[in-house]
Amino acid sequence: MNSINLAHYSLTKSSRIRSGAFRVALFFVSLLISQSAFAQLTFDKTFASDIIGPGSVSTLTFDITNPTATAADDIAFIDSFPSGLTIASPGNASNDCGPAAILYATDRATSVSLNAGRLAPGASCRVFVDVVSSAAPTVGLPVTHMNVSGDLTSTLGNSGTASDDLIVDVTRAGFSMNFSPSTISAGQTSRLTFTIDNTANPSGLASLSFSNSLPSGMVIAPLANAVTDCGINVYPVTLTANSGSSSISMFANGFNPSFPALEDESSCTVGVNVTVASAGTYNNVSGDLLVGGLNSGKASATLNVPREAISKSFLDDPVAPGGSVVLEYTLTNLNRNSSATAVAFSDDLGAALAGLTYSSLLSNDCGGSVGGVGTANLIFSGGTIAPQSSCTIRANLNLPANAPKGTYTSSTSRVTATVDGSPFIGYIGTDRLVVSTAPIISMTLMPSTVTAGDTTTLEYTVTNTSSTSGASDITFSSTFPSFITAPSMTPAIGSCGVGSTFTFNPISGLDKANLSISGGYLGTAGSCTFSLAIVTSNDAPPGIYPVVAEAGTATVDRQSQSINTASVSIVVTPMPELSKDFTNDPVAPGGSVTLEYRFNYSADAAGPATNISFTDDLNAALAGLIANLPV
Repeated sequence: MNSINLAHYSLTKSSRIRSGAFRVALFFVSLLISQSAFAQLTFDKTFASDIIGPGSVSTLTFDITNPTATAADDIAFIDSFPSGLTIASPGNASNDCGPAAILYATDRATSVSLNAGRLAPGASCRVFVDVVSSAAPTVGLPVTHMNVSGDLTSTLGNSGTASDDLIVDVTRAGFSMNFSPSTISAGQTSRLTFTIDNTANPSGLASLSFSNSLPSGMVIAPLANAVTDCGINVYPVTLTANSGSSSISMFANGFNPSFPALEDESSCTVGVNVTVASAGTYNNVSGDLLVGGLNSGKASATLNVPREAISKSFLDDPVAPGGSVVLEYTLTNLNRNSSATAVAFSDDLGAALAGLTYSSLLSNDCGGSVGGVGTANLIFSGGTIAPQSSCTIRANLNLPANAPKGTYTSSTSRVTATVDGSPFIGYIGTDRLVVSTAPIISMTLMPSTVTAGDTTTLEYTVTNTSSTSGASDITFSSTFPSFITAPSMTPAIGSCGVGSTFTFNPISGLDKANLSISGGYLGTAGSCTFSLAIVTSNDAPPGIYPVVAEAGTATVDRQSQSINTASVSIVVTPMPELSKDFTNDPVAPGGSVTLEYRFNYSADAAGPATNISFTDDLNAALAGLIANLPV
């Protein structure tokens, strides 16, 4: 029995030891597995706008973090998108996962991948790419793109997949943009158009808003022609797009269902002219479109400005038949080391518009000679351009009196030269000439910068561009910012020709103040100038506020013509603020107290504040209180 008991005891004891060893082994293995799992990179992905409208853009972000004490090398993953989801154009792909990292993200491709990334211990990195969906959702049936990436791998092992969903919903308006033309020469103008598409939605949209910071080097053109058909008269739209600025913003307010900012099954656009001064690829990505406060995604487009040996630009069109226009050529030597000699090109002006002739040379700093005066063929030869330099030629052209209205594309020949002893053949230079008999409006503010409560004079000049016919039935209007209540002076009847009338409508309910002009008449090549003195309210908030002359028409040669918009901006600058503080009261009768005055002037002010003065009647507060001012 003792033996059996002993054996039993020994067996039991042995079992307990084994069991204990097993538990230790389990704990040890479990700990190792847990530590191994912790020694992986973390991997996550998110769509910045996870619900977008049809055709809108969302930014896909991959987040990779190394929480370990060991560097991770050879970081790699691939994400193959579900059907209908592609990289946008432009894709704006970027990463900060190490100097050797290779990111594959081609515009319009169906996948994105990263190779050769590296993260130091405790470091993290991100991969960005813009995506767009071709899905066509219907009412009540949004399309969901369930996007699961491939595994993230590195020298630390396999970190698994990352996932997120992108939903395309018709209740969020589609948002897109385009440049027209999408390729221009430096100094030329392209039309940037934003489209807000609600055509698939049976419901109106209560409000719309977005902003766009243009890419570096791109600005709104001198003739901005900023217009929109978004919004409604009850709640006038606010569109800010000032010449020379690099930002655009639009806000259209409304109220569903009676007064939507954008009606059901409809679309609206915002258009503005932009320009760039130098060659490059300009990827423009807007901010998010907010629809009733909900995010509908972004819009993006690319403007290409190739570096060219020659470019041409009509500087002061639109121009009327029989008028004249200045044409500027810019020639560039792209070689860094050698001069370009024997530079030459020709321009068959008549190929664009019959009867267009070269009348005189205005300037030439390219050397050589410019021939062909009095003909339709301008010929340049014998020019010299230093390495990595440019030069310009300006010529005056005359249009035929019978030139049809329209837009004419004009191109030079290929530019030729000798560079470093070898022949060089460049591309052509192209621009569009706009011929129109519509009057031109210009606007000036005097002064353009005011403070709340100030008065400024808004001057309009209307010019008839036709040298053969008068312009009748001239009509246009301007809507003013909400802090403009009424003018102190309005133009007199007949200020823009016999029969011209001017109506100023003050603020009424939700309608902003506006000025309308009708019945204007200008004789051949005539012009008129009239002014409106407008007063800002005492509570006018600081900011930049555009005033646009729009919806203009005129009759020339018995045909109705559309007048291009014109704009000017009122800059309301903040006033200095004055505060006072008795710094060491309470004080006993017969004692003294320190009174501190403090001025505060906003950094957003348009300029310095000068001639500051104020008075403080101390006796009005306490009889016998006097100031002991330093001598």
